[in-house]
Amino acid sequence: MKRNNQTLPNDEIDLREIILTLWKEKFLILVTTLIFTVTGYIYGTLQPKVYQTTIVLREAPEAVFDKYRSFISTQQQQQTYITSNFNQEFKLNLLSLDHLKKFVEQSEKLIY
Repeated sequence: MKRNNQTLPNDEIDLREIILTLWKEKFLILVTTLIFTVTGYIYGTLQPKVYQTTIVLREAPEAVFDKYRSFISTQQQQQTYITSNFNQEFKLNLLSLDHLKKFVEQSEKLIY
């Protein structure tokens, strides 16, 4: 293969030139960095702290309690009794004010 005698463009990167340009503009870079850092800090401290969580409660399926049916008296062996009783007690305990207060107290200890 024969090459033509054309000159190729200079594809070299001059690191010295880049470093000198950055050094000349060091104050502009520093001031811009400081402005954005201070602005971000002020914005972050002025925003209200919002903590949010979401919980979805599902009804416990009856199949979960099949292995415990032998321990329950025959009068209470209705198919839905165990499941509905468990679901009601679980929701009652979860939504009780005492449990909510305890949760808030423990959460405040973790935050501070």
